[in-house]
Amino acid sequence: MLQKSAPVKQIPLLAIGGGVVAVLAAIGAYAVATVSEDFTRMLVISYGLAIALLAASSLAMRYLLPQDRRFLALAAGVPAAQVISLLMSLVAFGPDAVPQVAADLIALVVGLVWLFQRPGRAPLLFLLAYQAFALALKTYILFTQDFTLSFIRGVITTILVQILALFVLYDAYLRMKARTKHA
Repeated sequence: MLQKSAPVKQIPLLAIGGGVVAVLAAIGAYAVATVSEDFTRMLVISYGLAIALLAASSLAMRYLLPQDRRFLALAAGVPAAQVISLLMSLVAFGPDAVPQVAADLIALVVGLVWLFQRPGRAPLLFLLAYQAFALALKTYILFTQDFTLSFIRGVITTILVQILALFVLYDAYLRMKARTKHA
């Protein structure tokens, strides 16, 4: 006679994504520390700013989204934090930054507006595809540029946020898919 075993508890997808980002951030900080102490200090400031923006934006989305869509708070919060970050770079660097951030800014705003207007799998897939493409592009930039350039710390931070965004958006996509199946 076979006995039923207790169900295996699965690790949530978001916990895995957060863990991946934390490990990559630690490895990146250690690697960069060997290059320059000053660069590392500025990288830690960039990480801190990104984390603060992500937390504030995701919390704000919990209040902006209707009650039945609050499960999308992270999926909307991460891209919203990216939009805020891009706008901050425009303020900091002026018109010279427009060519570097315009495409990202447009894609993120379109995806967020679409997600708010018609919450569903399509805008999540759009944002997911954008994040995957942008991650590949930023990774290419990271490995083809001089690592000691100051803008690289922003690229590193952007890569980590985009990895987190992929996990968050995919989790939201799966939740949306499950909700539409049960509806």
